[in-house]
Amino acid sequence: MPKTRRRLPPLNPLRAFEATARHLSFTKAAEELSVTQGAVSRSVSTLEEYLGFPLFERLPGSLAIDRVNQQFAHAVTDAFARLGDALDDLVEQRTHTTLAVRAYTAFMIHWLIPHLPRFHLLHPEIEVRLIAANERVRFEHDFADVRIRYGHGKWRNVHSVPLLPDELIPVCSPQLLGGGRSGVDVLRGAPLLHHSMRRHDWSDWLESAGVHCFTPDKERYFEEASVMVEAALAGMGIAITQRAFVHDELRNGRLVMPFDHVLRRNAGYYATYQDSGDQSPAVIAFCDWLQEITSSGRVASPAALS
Repeated sequence: MPKTRRRLPPLNPLRAFEATARHLSFTKAAEELSVTQGAVSRSVSTLEEYLGFPLFERLPGSLAIDRVNQQFAHAVTDAFARLGDALDDLVEQRTHTTLAVRAYTAFMIHWLIPHLPRFHLLHPEIEVRLIAANERVRFEHDFADVRIRYGHGKWRNVHSVPLLPDELIPVCSPQLLGGGRSGVDVLRGAPLLHHSMRRHDWSDWLESAGVHCFTPDKERYFEEASVMVEAALAGMGIAITQRAFVHDELRNGRLVMPFDHVLRRNAGYYATYQDSGDQSPAVIAFCDWLQEITSSGRVASPAALS
C-alpha cells in the first residue's frame, strides 16, 4: 500500500531548522538568516510541534542533534540546494535569450567578432551563438535566427538589413612595396592572391581600374577569405578583399593599399531574418545594433594607381 505523503510544513521553519542543524547554534543560524535568535528558536519550535517530537536536545549553552534528525537535516539541505539550482535555471531561461547567427567566416572573423563585445555590454541578456559558413551554404535550410548574406538585398520572404557595401581593394604587406616599383609593376612583382569562390574579384577590379590585357606572373588561391588575408599579412602576395575586413590592419600599418582605386559594386552584406511579422526582441535588437555600427569603419586610401 503506498505511503501517504505528509503535507509539507512552511519553508521558514524548515530553513531555520536547516541552518540551526548546520551550526548547532540558534545564534549563528540567526546571523546567517538575518533574523533574531528568538525568531529562529520559535521557527524550530513550530516545526517540532508540527512533527510531534523534538529535533534538538537543548543543553546548557549548546545544542545537540541525534543521527536520525541529522539525516533529515542533510535531506533538507540537499532539497534547498536543488530548489536554488532550479530557480537559477528558471531565471536564466526566462531572462536570457540565445541568438543563433550564421555568417561567412571572413565576415565573422574580420568584422563581426571584433564588434561583439560592445553588443554583449549593451545586451547582457542575449547570448550570441555564432555559426561559421562559406559562400556555398544554402541559408534557407538552416535554423539560424539571423543570417548574414551577400547579394543585392532581395530575397523572398526575408527581411534584409543593409550592413556593408561591396568595396573591393588590393592589400599587401608594406614590405612588398619596396624596390621603387609603382603602378602595374607592383602587380607584376608579387603573386595575386584569390579567394577560390570569388574568382572574378581580381579581374573585375583590374577592369574597373583601367588595367587591360594584364597577365600576372603568379597566382595563389585560398578556400577561405580569412586565410587569404593572413597570407597577405605574411607577405605572400597581394590579396583582393573587402575593405571593411581589413580596416584595422590598414589603420595599424600591417597592410597597405598599393592603389587608391576601390571597386564598388551594386551588392553588399545584409543581415536577414524571416519576414514573419512576429520576430523576437533579440533579433530586432541585434539587427538594429548591426545597422547602427555600420555607419563607421571607412578606411583611408593611400597611393594612387599610375
